[in-house]
Amino acid sequence: MWLILSILLFTQDTLYISENRACEMAIKNSPLLRAQLYSTRASHYKVNESKASFLPAISLQSTYTRLSLEQKMQSFVMDSLVMISPTAFKPVGHEVEIPFSQKDNYAIQFGIQQNIFTFGKLLYAYKAAKENYIASLLSDTSTQFYIEQSVRQLYTYTLVAREYLNLTKKIDTQLFEHYTTARNKYAEGNATDVELLQAEVNYKNNKTNIINAETQLASMLSNLKLIIGIPDTVSAVLTDSLSPPEDMKNSEFNVENRFDIRQMQISIESMKYQKKILDRMNFPNLFGAFNYSYQKPFGFENVWKGSWNATIGLQFNIFDGFKSYSQSKELESSIRQMQYLLSYKKSQAQVEVNTKRRELKSALHAMKVSKKNLQLAQKLYDMVKRQYEDGLVSNMDYMDAETNLFAQRINYINSIASVKIAQLNLDKALMGYSYQQGGASASVSFNISSQSGGSTKTNMQKNKKGGF
Repeated sequence: MWLILSILLFTQDTLYISENRACEMAIKNSPLLRAQLYSTRASHYKVNESKASFLPAISLQSTYTRLSLEQKMQSFVMDSLVMISPTAFKPVGHEVEIPFSQKDNYAIQFGIQQNIFTFGKLLYAYKAAKENYIASLLSDTSTQFYIEQSVRQLYTYTLVAREYLNLTKKIDTQLFEHYTTARNKYAEGNATDVELLQAEVNYKNNKTNIINAETQLASMLSNLKLIIGIPDTVSAVLTDSLSPPEDMKNSEFNVENRFDIRQMQISIESMKYQKKILDRMNFPNLFGAFNYSYQKPFGFENVWKGSWNATIGLQFNIFDGFKSYSQSKELESSIRQMQYLLSYKKSQAQVEVNTKRRELKSALHAMKVSKKNLQLAQKLYDMVKRQYEDGLVSNMDYMDAETNLFAQRINYINSIASVKIAQLNLDKALMGYSYQQGGASASVSFNISSQSGGSTKTNMQKNKKGGF
């Protein structure tokens, strides 16, 4: 993947990125997702570890021991009796040494031990580990979902910043037309010095707005490139546009499909298995063992010989000071707590989804109203512009219509972005995932000042934080 990305970066000057492509790149490059995948891998090995308890434990051991002291026993062996008098005999023989040990000692030991019956303790431990593994797999999916939603949200903010930049340039053209008209009218004696100065000031002030919009767009692009894992030095162009959504998803809501609900259910199941293990801690364990030893010396003989033994054992705790009982009751209380929290969480989830649906509906309505207001503002502006050129209205009326048009354009851009963000928030509520992590933040704002001393300020402050 890195090879493909490197080829992509060094074979073209500009990288064109769609919203879906940005999501794919972020998922592939995210350290957060990689960390979660390794956590899942650890959970998988934990399941294998619990499986090992069902299989026999086989061991093989070889040793060599060198003794500095060789212990021996001296003994007298009689060969014959020699008569030394008619009534006395003298034993004649020799001394022999019988070793109790050898300086060089060798041993090879082979053993097998198998749990035969544990009253389900091993089975429940395996099931608890499996539930934890399922929870890790669910975390993989939820983390990927979070990354995708975060990228889509930041991608939308970047599109807003680009639209603001395009708008400031369009406003610049219209302000220049206003300034040109005022200058022509002034040359004809139909405009005052104040009117000309106001038109010139507004036109030149907008240059600062263009610079600010360019800076904000560059910052947003840098944040986006950081998240999707490409160097900031690479030029990137967004191929999607900030347009009104054609069709909004009306997804069915099933509370059982939410990540947080499923995580709590899995945790409860795992805790139940752990409680069953604690309830059986004082039950006996039946096990069998077989051991074979091949060694030299064998007994008092300095030769290789082998021996074996087989064992059937029964092991159980008679009394542990009510430790297992107390732990079981503690876990039972925790399970009850989780069950009540789960019931509350389900009700809260329904309220959250309903709230996000209402917010989306409100955003859609606001977008429609904003679109209509923009059409009216454009119509009013065109009308006042013609009347000003004909000398029928004052410069103040012209500037008010102009300022109102600019503000409505910004409101319309904000309303489109608000609908998209509301849809993303609804998707998060439907899936039940909210990840909070410090990271880069982004905001977009745009100001328009009128000539009358009052000011129209339209801001879109959208903060996006991501930690991957």
